[in-house]
Amino acid sequence: MTPFETQCEILSDMWLNYRTDEAVSEMFEYFDLGFPLAYAYNESLIKLEPSAKVLIEDTWSAVVVAFGHEDDTGFETLSDLGDI
Repeated sequence: MTPFETQCEILSDMWLNYRTDEAVSEMFEYFDLGFPLAYAYNESLIKLEPSAKVLIEDTWSAVVVAFGHEDDTGFETLSDLGDI
């Protein structure tokens, strides 16, 4: 399983670099809170309430599935997930 901090790093990377990419625009629209929360937490801009952590974890789970993985086997970078 990917550590929570690493999940936030990867989601932040996605949000910063791909949020305007048409190929994944629906995912960013649906998880419109999870991605920016992960970014803000990753940059130490906010402290997370439990409900915000759940939003990030739900976003992470959806990203793992969207990349074609059945389970979170432990990822270290966005490229470990596969190609966007």
